[in-house]
Formats: sequence, structure tokens, C-alpha cells
Amino acid sequence: MQTNTIIKGFLLPLFSIIFTGSFGQNVEKKWIFLTDKGNNVEYYLSHPELYLSQRAIERRAKYGIPIDITDVPVKRDYLQTIQSTGAKIVGVSNWLNAVCVEANSTQIQNLSILPFVKEIKNHTTYRRRIEEIHENMPLNNTAKINSYYGSAFVQNDMIGIPCIHNAGYTGKNVIITLMDSGYRNADTLSCFKHVFLQGRLLNTYDFVDNQPTAWDEDGHGTLVWSTIAAKLPNVIVGTAPDAKFILYRTEQVSAEINQEEVNWLLASQRADSLGTDIIHSSLGYSIFDPGQNSYAYADMDGKTTIITQAAVMARRKGIMITNSAGNEGTSSWGYITAPSDADSILCVGAVDANRIRAAFSSYGPTYDGRIKPDVMAMGVAAACVSGNSGNVVSASGTSLSGPLIAGLSACLLQAKPTLSPIQLVNAIRDASDRKNTPDNFYGYGVPDGCAALASITYLDQHDSNTPSFEIYPNPVTNTLQVECSGISGKIKLSIFNALSQVIKQETFFVTGDNARITIPVHTLLPGNYYLKIDTQNGTLGKILIKQ
Repeated sequence: MQTNTIIKGFLLPLFSIIFTGSFGQNVEKKWIFLTDKGNNVEYYLSHPELYLSQRAIERRAKYGIPIDITDVPVKRDYLQTIQSTGAKIVGVSNWLNAVCVEANSTQIQNLSILPFVKEIKNHTTYRRRIEEIHENMPLNNTAKINSYYGSAFVQNDMIGIPCIHNAGYTGKNVIITLMDSGYRNADTLSCFKHVFLQGRLLNTYDFVDNQPTAWDEDGHGTLVWSTIAAKLPNVIVGTAPDAKFILYRTEQVSAEINQEEVNWLLASQRADSLGTDIIHSSLGYSIFDPGQNSYAYADMDGKTTIITQAAVMARRKGIMITNSAGNEGTSSWGYITAPSDADSILCVGAVDANRIRAAFSSYGPTYDGRIKPDVMAMGVAAACVSGNSGNVVSASGTSLSGPLIAGLSACLLQAKPTLSPIQLVNAIRDASDRKNTPDNFYGYGVPDGCAALASITYLDQHDSNTPSFEIYPNPVTNTLQVECSGISGKIKLSIFNALSQVIKQETFFVTGDNARITIPVHTLLPGNYYLKIDTQNGTLGKILIKQ
């Protein structure tokens, strides 16, 4: 079955270039960090439609996130020069302004003297861990098979999904991206038929084999997707069955290679460019082979691993990130795995039907002492659909608890589309049953989605006095009006260009509600800017477009 592919042409070359490496020397994998993005940065910043979809641009505008230099594509001339050394490019990161290559010592030396190369770093070796799911366990005896949710009732009811669905929130118009090892037969299974018929599968790509789909690969992703998207009333219904989806294969089950971490980075960049709202992956990186230069627990600090850096960057672009905690709880490693160590994302552990933590569920803290996991959901004897048989099966693993929370997040985001990722994380944490006594085994506990919905609805009803401001006209030509609400006292107004440089800065004293400030902007060059207001109670910001 064909998907409705909306990939833009400029993205394709990043994944279709073929390079020839040299033989006779040991090949190493390196990250090549570049000094700049060339001389056309301002042009690209003024024309984000060249590399971002309209949905991605609107998401940034919604959250007041500027389109900046990290969004701009890596300079193509630099890629061609790197290729000319004989090094094989295996990944290009706009976010990091870096290129991942496979090269021998001679090629690495030649790369190091290129004028645009800032730094060359080793690509750490690790053992990839797709979070294993144990299929065909007995279905939970308390499952209400005859309910609308069928076998999925217990896992959905535990986090308040029936209440949210009854309120009309089923993930509609929210885009969820999944990263996994394959979606075997998902294009033919009846539980996903509604997604295809309604054109809600927006894009698929297999980053492992560089092909459009992964329907004939591993079935791990099929199990995961079904907990969110399945819709067979009285048999199995997922947590966000009416959401839109992007499915990417980033994992190779048959091998343990660090390319998979690069794949996750590339996939998250593509999902961002297509305007995704949520990224979920049921995978982690930690366990490594003896004697290798590998990740260690000390690297689970929220900033070291490439995949964690990618997750943090995605969150900064306005994307909600959920990730399974891992099944390392009874192993010698024990701890959560990357990218679950990233700050301000939801790391999800597993409990059984009685809300008791599964022994296999990885625990915290992060190396720098932050509480992980963040929340828990049912990951023992959970209902899902097998890509092998097409039947509803019972399975265990944090791979199943994680997507349940991703679907919950989509429903809440539908209810209040203006929620930022951090606000959404906090709303879910604050609605969890251990919020007052969080620890590193249960995090903040099992969230009550109904309570979270009530809390964000309360905010809607009581936000008239919340500090805010509006700017108009936007786009603007000569004069900008800034209308403040719920703000009083001294404020500092700053305008930044896309390079985060202060272009204009003034101080005002605001009295009364709906105070209006007039700002001349005729001297600004056309392009995208970020307008920030520092108040006595915090900082507010919006995207400003100068014509």
C-alpha cells in the first residue's frame, strides 16, 4: 500500500549519495564538525520554506521558537569536498553542523587539514538495544474483552484514556513519529486500515536499507504502533487512534552497529522538517562489548551521546519526546539508557496491571542526579497486535509502556495545541500518582490522563491574567505594535536575528492591562527574527517576520 509521501526534494540527497571508500587500511567512523554553513546563511534563514514544511514553520511560530542557523542545511560544497577525499559519508546533521564518515587514517588526515573542518571526534562504539518484547504471554485476567477497547482496556484505563476519548480527544491532527526496527505487515493489518484509508500515514522511510518502507522487516514496530493506532472496536483500540503518523526504521536487529544512532538523528531531523509534534522510540543505547571505547553510565548525563543531543535538539524545536526506559532493570547495567537521559523528555518505565513496577524496567537516576524514569505505564502482559500473525497478543517490555504515554501526549496536545513540550511533560508528571514522592524506580508514577486534561482545561479557563503579548502586523514592514496583557512594571524588549545576535534592545515601563508599545523596525533587513520580552516574572517570546 502506498503512503502519502510529502518529503521535499531537498531532503533526498542526504540519504541517496553513494561514496567509494579506500581499501587496505583500517576504516574508522568519525564525526567531522564544521566551522560554518557558508556564505548563504542569511538567505536560507529568510527562506525556511526551502528546507522546512509549512507545518514545521508554524510549529516554531506557535511556540515562539526562532528559525536559526541549526536549521540551515550543511553547505553542499563542503560535502562534495569531504567526498573527494575518499571518505564515505554515512550521515549529515544540520543540527550539529557535522558529518559522520567512515574513513581510513590517510583520509582522516586529509580531512583534518580542510579549512572548514573545526574538529574531528570519534564515534563511540556501543551495543544497540532494541527493547525486547516478550510475546504471547497470558492476557491479564482483569481485561474487559467486551469493552470498546477490548484487550487494551486495562492498559488504557490505567492512564485515563477512556475519559479523554469520551471528551472528544483521540489524537486528531497531531503527528506522531515512531523510530523502530521495522513494521512487518503493518500495511496489510486490519487494525491499521483506518490510518491508510484516511491518509493519516504521512511518511515512511527505512534509514537502514535506504528504501521507502519497512513492511517486510522486523515486527517490533508493529507491536509498538498498535498500542497507539489500533482501532478494532471491542477487540483492541489504541491510545491515539485518530492521530497522524510518520514511521521510520532506524534499527537493524541483526547487527549491533553505531550507525543506528546516526539513523535516529537523521530521522528526527526529517520528522522535524515535516512538522511532527511527537517523537517516540522504544530503544536505548548502553550495553557495550568488552574492550571497546564505549558509552558508560557516566555518559548518561543528558548531553553526551549523539542520540541524546538529537533528542534535546528536537525538544528545542518544539517536539515532544517520549522514550521507553529500557529493560535493563535485572541486568548488570540496570540504569535507563540514552536518549532517555535527556532533560525535559518523558522517559517511561513499566508496571503491571496492579501498578507494581516490573523488575526488568530500567531505573535512574541519570549520572548527573536527575530523577528517571519520569512516569510509568502498563508494560507487563499488555495487549498489542503481532506483525507475524496479525492477532492480538499479550506482551511485556517498556517498549509497550512508552508508546501508551506517547498516545496520551497526543490526546492532551489535541485538547490544548498551544502546550509546549515542557508544559506537556509537566502536566503529565503533575497528574501522576507519585508526584509528591518521586523516586528513581517509579519516577512521578502512573499518570491520570483525565486529571491532566482537567488541569490544562483549567489553565484555558484561568489564563486571562497570565502574562502575554501580541505583535502586529506580522509580517511587518515599518512599524510594529506590541500589545501586553497581564504585564506591569519595567520590561526589556530585545530583537534577535537568526544568529542569536541582538539587533535592537529597549527598556519600557508598562502600566495597566493591554498596554501598547510602538517599535520602529524599518531598518531591519527582511527575514525572520525573534522578539523577546523580559519581565519581572519571566521571559516571553515570539517569531517576528520582517518583509
